[in-house]
Amino acid sequence: MADTTQHKRSTTESMGNSGENVSGVQDGEHASKKARTAEVESHADVKELLQGTTLRDLLKEKEHPSVVTTFMHNMPVGEGLKALSDSGILSAPVLVNASIEDRDFGTYLGMVDVSAVLEALIRDVDRKLQEQKEEHNEKDAVAARWTLFRELGESFLNRLLITVTHDDKASLCHVQENQGSLWDLIRNSFMHTDTKAPHVHRVAIFNSVGRIKNIISQSDVIRFLASKIAFFGPLRHQTVEQLGFLSEVVCVPETLSTLETLRLMYSKKLTGVGIVDEAGKLVSNFSVSDLRGIVKEDFLRLEMPVRAFTRLAKLHQYRRTISEAVTTVSATTTLEELLDLFSKTGYHRLYSVSEDGKPNGVITLTDIMALVVE
Repeated sequence: MADTTQHKRSTTESMGNSGENVSGVQDGEHASKKARTAEVESHADVKELLQGTTLRDLLKEKEHPSVVTTFMHNMPVGEGLKALSDSGILSAPVLVNASIEDRDFGTYLGMVDVSAVLEALIRDVDRKLQEQKEEHNEKDAVAARWTLFRELGESFLNRLLITVTHDDKASLCHVQENQGSLWDLIRNSFMHTDTKAPHVHRVAIFNSVGRIKNIISQSDVIRFLASKIAFFGPLRHQTVEQLGFLSEVVCVPETLSTLETLRLMYSKKLTGVGIVDEAGKLVSNFSVSDLRGIVKEDFLRLEMPVRAFTRLAKLHQYRRTISEAVTTVSATTTLEELLDLFSKTGYHRLYSVSEDGKPNGVITLTDIMALVVE
């Protein structure tokens, strides 16, 4: 009898535990479904916000209206670089010289930027090296590329801006401030689907007579999103890991030359790379922003190790020593924290690092915009 009673008790307890397990699974599934529903609703709220925001609304919230500097298509590349440096900017719209029909302003052609100029020159170098049909090991190839870079640089800088200007469809986009929503701007411009075209980082805003009135950048959109964080609901608490931002990061050793770093970036269609030390720890970041102010006389600096170049670039840009410490995040950093950091620092990318200081992800402004319009 005792054995039978014990068996019945064990059976009853087993059934009870099983019932609790089933209930626990059901509760977990319910909670997961509820979380997914809340996330979908958050996306809907953000979409509604973006669709209801006009470009004029966004421009009203910009702290400092853009002062648009334009160049003519027949300006020499070297003069264009000098003008960009004098204005403290990385890029500017290019206009075809005014005709009688255009009255007092030219027709918009596209965009020229410092990085595009260097990319065009580096491509010329690679093309010339291939034409020589000489066998080089990697070390000799690096030396040969640098020699050609210096040789071709002078004549290249005498070329006209029209030869290095991005096609209109691949850079700035014709949008009038009273047309379209912020949602349309992100979807059709910043997140365009033309795989052959470079990423768009700024969009031209035209007035009613076709003259460029303002420019909206990705950073402008990110600052707007950060100010409207309440619309993100539970999505704001999603972490870097949960959002899928952890991935392999393209990095270069701190001793690699700046020219070779740029060549790598252009081959992978990147605007920035991490810089790591011998142990693989992230020590700095190199991006096209570090090219701000570069002119013909600075080309020789591109032979410098990339980490040393970034130090000098910051000194040149800020006229004082700036810490090269990289602002990093972790796998547990939330979307709200990311938006806040992007908004306050003006950075275009943030690196996620593990406890040992090694990069395990990189989040860009484009990633954030892809997230909100997915």
